[in-house]
Parts: sequence; structure tokens; C-alpha cells
Amino acid sequence: MKIYVKNDDGNVFEAFQIDENTYMFKTENKTFELSLSEAKDVYGLSTISEKQKKRMTKAIFSNDDILEQLRDARGHKGA
Repeated sequence: MKIYVKNDDGNVFEAFQIDENTYMFKTENKTFELSLSEAKDVYGLSTISEKQKKRMTKAIFSNDDILEQLRDARGHKGA
């Protein structure tokens, strides 16, 4: 498996495997390690109550900045 990391500037770095579940990549001035593991409950979402999910959904879709990003993404979908 090859893993590539892309930064905000568009530069791509290849991560090299150093053991079974650990990869390392170097940027121009820093070295990073990635540890891979299988997640059973990604981000703890299954432990969120229905009431909490509804509050989060309401908060997200009442935020003008988020709505603007969604509209912008919809406009670029076919581009």
C-alpha cells in the first residue's frame, strides 16, 4: 500500500512504511509519523443521542458560512 499526503499548497509527499502500522513522511522542514488502526466507532458517532444529532444538524444548517460553502460546492460539482 502506498500512502500520499497532500498539503494545503498542493505539494504531495509519499509516506514510507517503517513498521506494520506506522508510516513516515518528510516535508521540506518537518518529519511526521502516521499510525494506522482500524476504528470500530469512527469519531464516537454511534454514541451520540438522536437529540444531540438533531441539535448538531440544526447548528450546522443554520450557520451562514457553512451554507455558503455548500452552495459553492454545488456550483463547482459539474466543473
